[in-house]
Amino acid sequence: MRAWFRTTAVAIVFGVVPLLGCISLGGLGKGESIPPLTLHVNNNLSTPTNLSIYAVSSTGRVLLGNIDASGSKDFDFSPASYVTTYRLVAQSTLGGTMRSQTFSVGSASTERITWSLVPNTLVFDDSSDDDKGGTNASGTSR
Repeated sequence: MRAWFRTTAVAIVFGVVPLLGCISLGGLGKGESIPPLTLHVNNNLSTPTNLSIYAVSSTGRVLLGNIDASGSKDFDFSPASYVTTYRLVAQSTLGGTMRSQTFSVGSASTERITWSLVPNTLVFDDSSDDDKGGTNASGTSR
């Protein structure tokens, strides 16, 4: 009976621990990295204002760059993993702050994320989309 418990414990440790390592890396193998993607921000606020754009996760906040009033701009975005949850934050030079809904990149097929400040929507353009229409943050086609 004692040998059975020992064998079971060894099987669990050697079977589950490597699996947990894969989950924590978002399915990446050793030495692999997530390709950067394009984050397009459409500053279409009704009151034109310059903005600083941040990507915020549980590990901190990273400044992606600045965008002029009533403009749009592409930023390079390198997520830490496919499962890391982010929120985009637009901080106005006038003191206001706007936050996107939370999201994760999900897969290597995501090439571009577009954030339109009004009506505060995120759209994911994936290389796997046949019509290149993309999907919104809830996963439905647009």
